[in-house]
Amino acid sequence: MEATKNEMADGTEFSLQSVRRALVILEMAAQDKVLTIRSVGDKLGLAYSTANRLVSELRSSGYLEPANERGTYRLGLKLFSLGCQVDSVASLNLAAVPVLRQLSTDIGESTNIAMWEAGSVVYVNRVEPPHSLRTVVRLGEEAPLHCSAVGKVTLAFLPYAERLSLINSLTLTSFTSHTIVGRPSLIEELEQIRFLGYAINDEEHYEGVRGVGAPVLTDHGFPIASVSVAGPTSRIDTLALQKLSAMVIEAAHQIAYNLRFHRIDTVIRVNGKGANASADA
Repeated sequence: MEATKNEMADGTEFSLQSVRRALVILEMAAQDKVLTIRSVGDKLGLAYSTANRLVSELRSSGYLEPANERGTYRLGLKLFSLGCQVDSVASLNLAAVPVLRQLSTDIGESTNIAMWEAGSVVYVNRVEPPHSLRTVVRLGEEAPLHCSAVGKVTLAFLPYAERLSLINSLTLTSFTSHTIVGRPSLIEELEQIRFLGYAINDEEHYEGVRGVGAPVLTDHGFPIASVSVAGPTSRIDTLALQKLSAMVIEAAHQIAYNLRFHRIDTVIRVNGKGANASADA
């Protein structure tokens, strides 16, 4: 057992060392603009073969790319892509948080903003009044597409081919007795959501929690984000949902308007969508 622990420790240390070396290489490329395998070896005190392996791995992952001169490398577009995503989250928060705060104040419930991110919906911010539930949403957490308000409303407004492909690939996990687990039922509900302009989560993800979500759309109808309200069933009954839906739709429209002054459209470009992507069915 002791030998196994030592092996595990050695493996962990080796992995951390590789990460540190990779970061140094990226910093070299950022500072010097270009690098060579030999310059990497000299900087890190590595044999040519080891430096070549590290550079090759970073190149295959898109973090480095060949520069103009043979045998030289520069930072790759993968880093630009990641940077755009960070900038997009910041832009979305800048546009959304004031709206979320006002909505939360008006209704006395938690409000959330989630971003469409390469096949998933990720919570990026929330505002909570003092009495709200605090364990339902965690920032950075993916929302299930088939049973959360932000997930369903995003799925409903995606372009038809993409929507259908995602529906067919989803694992419809049952979280509660209210979760939709049949694809025909999900497709039917998504059509209803597109017609209404909002989605309801009626204890489908968590027992005792209801919510309503609306899409934040580009000028071409692509759902780059979604806003939602969530609270306990004791406070949000079916009548309250009708009132909340109109308020959430208005909040989503306001966020979309605010985003016109920021570069949130980079979300679509980063995720491989054209700026003119259409969500028409």
